[in-house]
Amino acid sequence: MLWAATVAVVSAVAAIFVGLTEACPDGCRCSLDRRGRREVSCTEGGMKDPIPVLEMPQDTEVLLISSTESRPNGLTLGPIFKRFRHLEEINIVGSGVPALGAHSFWGLRKLRSLNLTQNALSALMDTNFKGAVSLRHLDLSHNQIESIPSAVFRHVVHLRTLDLSDNRVPELVPRIFFGLTRLERLNLSHNPLGDLQPERFSDVPNVHHLSCANCGLLSISSTLLQSLHQLRNLDLRDNRLTAVPPHLSLLPTLEVLRLDGNHISFLERGIMSGAPITHLTLAHNRIIRIESGAFYNCSVTHLDISYNRLSHIEKGTLGDVLSHLHSLILSGNSLHVDQLLSVLPNALKLRSLGIGDMGLTRIPPDLLLHARHLHQLNVSANYLSNLPTRILYSTPHLQLLDLSMNSFRGLQEDLVVALKRAAELLQLRLEGNPWQCDACHMTAMLEWLHSAPDQRSGCGDPLVWSCLTCVGPRQVAGMQISLLPPGDLPDCGMTTVAWPSWEISSTRKVTEEPYSTSSQAGEPPRLPSGPFTIHGNEEDSWSFRRLVEDDLHIVITAACSLVALILLLVIIGFVLYNRHSAYYYTHEDDPEKREKLMKPPEESKNNNGTSKSPLKSKVEPKMDATIATIDELKDINGSQELIDITENGDDVEEDG
Repeated sequence: MLWAATVAVVSAVAAIFVGLTEACPDGCRCSLDRRGRREVSCTEGGMKDPIPVLEMPQDTEVLLISSTESRPNGLTLGPIFKRFRHLEEINIVGSGVPALGAHSFWGLRKLRSLNLTQNALSALMDTNFKGAVSLRHLDLSHNQIESIPSAVFRHVVHLRTLDLSDNRVPELVPRIFFGLTRLERLNLSHNPLGDLQPERFSDVPNVHHLSCANCGLLSISSTLLQSLHQLRNLDLRDNRLTAVPPHLSLLPTLEVLRLDGNHISFLERGIMSGAPITHLTLAHNRIIRIESGAFYNCSVTHLDISYNRLSHIEKGTLGDVLSHLHSLILSGNSLHVDQLLSVLPNALKLRSLGIGDMGLTRIPPDLLLHARHLHQLNVSANYLSNLPTRILYSTPHLQLLDLSMNSFRGLQEDLVVALKRAAELLQLRLEGNPWQCDACHMTAMLEWLHSAPDQRSGCGDPLVWSCLTCVGPRQVAGMQISLLPPGDLPDCGMTTVAWPSWEISSTRKVTEEPYSTSSQAGEPPRLPSGPFTIHGNEEDSWSFRRLVEDDLHIVITAACSLVALILLLVIIGFVLYNRHSAYYYTHEDDPEKREKLMKPPEESKNNNGTSKSPLKSKVEPKMDATIATIDELKDINGSQELIDITENGDDVEEDG
């Protein structure tokens, strides 16, 4: 019996091995995936038509075809999978497929997942998916689809996930989702839709997740919200919405609302009232004001209002949510530290706090006095040169502390002691600071680094601190701090880099990249540039580009003033020129001068043809002249003869 069982097992293993190796296309790999399914993987690229299906095992369950940038594929699809009755998953990615043929997936009754992303599809037909009756997940993202007819998905009524993102669909035609009553996730992001018409979603009443980021939306109607009453996650990022969609209480199951990157300028009172939302993100908008009571009677526990234009938060603005808020991100706003002191002490359940890139030069010791449950603290991209130790002692459960991109020249001894006692601190980010590696600033920190701290760094390898480098003094500039000998640090007197001064600027663009550590001796280090503060000693590096970036309003005002001055000078010149011409043309206000001007000069002949003066002057007198009408000439002495001569001359010319 034992011998027979052994033979049977060996035979089964041999059969599986032979089955896996008996047929596999060149350049592909045939094996079992993590779930034990028979997989054919062709990922080397360079594959051209036809797809080598005849060389694949007939019992293949997973098919993966992709390409590389240097070796693109060029494939087409048709009814070529009929013999693969066990196929459950097809992934043909980045293979240049221009179209889906009719009945390409006919007979694949076990097919549950179809991934055709990053191809060249431009249109869909109602016969493309006929026969794939068990399909659950369909990914058509990152194609060039411009046309989707009505009821094109009616043959895949069990579909749960549909991804049409990153295409060129201009509009949703009527009944486009006909038959998809079981659909739960729908992604329409990055299509130029412009509007979401409520009637288009009547066929998908059970959608839980709807994404329409960067769709050019201007507004969201309350009728649309009513038709999606099962919605839990709504992603409307990077559109052109100017206000939070009203009547959010119509969505009784909505938990996540993403409105980042829109044009929202304020939050009105009661806008979130009655909404069951727990996660609300409003980052990168234009919010300048949050009215008191905006979060009245709401359930928000995670609030992100970073990178807006807030300069003031009233004491009661966030009072309705602070008591149950778990995450608060305020980074990138020009809020004064006193504003934080009036808000944060009431956030007793706070787990995550972001106050980075706010131009802060100090952190009050009592700022987080009541934040005992805080796990993450981000104060990066500010101008901090010191962190009060009470911050660490007030947050005993802190797990992540981000001090990167600040103005730390070293870590003071009491802060190093506090870091050693922070038993739950898992990650500490210190990169991007202007470290001064002399005996005054670096002794305690270097000793701590050499003792192999338990915290992970923010460097490429989180287990080492290789990204911490010295800015000065000159003899150690650019060196890794962890490689410095602890007993041979430069003297404090040899440090010639002086502290920079800071002043406020409200229009400075944030700098994300770490600043250079190549400062020369005698020059201040290149410290981080946030959006609200600039270096006070930047006159030496003046440029027109910096002037435009920092003082754009001054440049615009000066340009407008110059244009106005030029226009004023042109108008004055035009008026003076017209007045001179009028004076030259007529002297109606001075008849005597007009008569004097019309008299012939003394050197001219009189009516008898004789000269009044036998002698001519060496310098001929300047003659005044004007233009007059025939009637006016008749009133001038001696002009009748001139009129007669002129008329006779005209007659002679006509006769000629």
